[in-house]
Amino acid sequence: KADVIYVSDGQHGKIWRVSGGEATVFAEGIHTPSAIAFDDDGNLIVVDSGTHTIKSVNSSGEVSTIAGVEGKSGFADGDATTALFNAPVGIVVDKNKIYVADTYNDRIRVIENGKVTTLADKGFDTPCGIAIWRDKLLVADTETRKIRVVEPDGSVWTLAGNGDGDLKDGLLLSASFVQPTAIAVDKNDSIFVADGNAIRQINVGVISSVRTITDEHRGLNDGLIRRARFNRPSGLAFDNNGSLLVADSENCLVR
Repeated sequence: KADVIYVSDGQHGKIWRVSGGEATVFAEGIHTPSAIAFDDDGNLIVVDSGTHTIKSVNSSGEVSTIAGVEGKSGFADGDATTALFNAPVGIVVDKNKIYVADTYNDRIRVIENGKVTTLADKGFDTPCGIAIWRDKLLVADTETRKIRVVEPDGSVWTLAGNGDGDLKDGLLLSASFVQPTAIAVDKNDSIFVADGNAIRQINVGVISSVRTITDEHRGLNDGLIRRARFNRPSGLAFDNNGSLLVADSENCLVR
């Protein structure tokens, strides 16, 4: 629903449901939930980083494990019930496929038909946020400080970022990121990245560039977007009205 927001609360092991300005607990008993996404059946798919598993929450708030072994880290493809992950963080659902940023295995994995396979395993260092972009995956590759693209065949290339580790706007491969962690795409194919304490925008077109749309300094400030301040934003999503929702982690707010 357009007026309902679901929020992953990693510190308290809960998923919150926000509607009409009120927050209620939708699901709990999850160790350290990170990214969340709905599947086509209306189940909320949750990356439980702390237990190295992928969980599903039905409309009643009941939680079940769909991939990974509870409390066991490692790397193994195969049957979803025995596959192993290592503190995964990011997730996106595309039809019958669940894509997972297996963060500390430095891989992008796929869950489909009860099986786990590895889609891409080259060149990543602590991939966190992922998103669908056109027919591809975008990855906020945190420690390389780059935005990477994964093609359907698993090949990987860099869309933006020179890896320098500072905050600099400009053309795609000359711009630099501090520590990209979350990524989202709007209906016009513009890409938004949570980077350090700032929100960045990537436009790919006749003139492709990266620009910072908020203040880059840590803090809390509402108002005009260019002066707005965040404190380690870690989640991004668009609502049905086209507004960008930001999980402002260290400020403990949804903006």
